[in-house]
Amino acid sequence: MQTRPDSSLPAFGRISGITTKQSAGSSPVTIASNAAYMPFGPLSGFTFGNGVALTLGYDQDYQLTGIVAANGATLYAPAPVKKKRRVLKPVLAPARA
Repeated sequence: MQTRPDSSLPAFGRISGITTKQSAGSSPVTIASNAAYMPFGPLSGFTFGNGVALTLGYDQDYQLTGIVAANGATLYAPAPVKKKRRVLKPVLAPARA
């Protein structure tokens, strides 16, 4: 079987959520919702289909400074910057199903 994602596009063409259906007759399943964006910039957070909210942090130059889950767990934090290049390092490995 093939799943087919569907996304909602509000004003400015930014995605506000993603749903999918297993088949044309099945009910939609939410993958992500409540997407929020920084002013003039990137995604600042969203809620997964299971209700877990994710927040992305940025500095004044819109460089990613971290990714934090609703329970306060930091999933990624920036590694030391070398030659003006920012690299993310994993802090907490996600649980595998």
